[in-house]
Amino acid sequence: MALVRDTVLFESFMGKVVGDSPLDICTELRSRGTGLGMLWTVAHPAVRVPEGCHPVVHGSDEWLEALATCRYIVNNSNNPWYFRKRDGQVYLQTWH
Repeated sequence: MALVRDTVLFESFMGKVVGDSPLDICTELRSRGTGLGMLWTVAHPAVRVPEGCHPVVHGSDEWLEALATCRYIVNNSNNPWYFRKRDGQVYLQTWH
């Protein structure tokens, strides 16, 4: 497994939509040209993600690896019960 990488994993309502506060944060980061990689959790491949972002299917091996290795995790819902933030990771919970 890779070390923590300079990538953001965004998730909104377990990948059912690309929206809410995680989308606003994604849009702002993109406008600032941070150079961060950007992944979006999607419930199924038909969910469209913003330009420059890569979709990862919720529960897939790729999603599990992203959850374990992305430096930043932005979520407006809960992460799975087994998720434990690693040293070097920042978890931003936008649930209001």
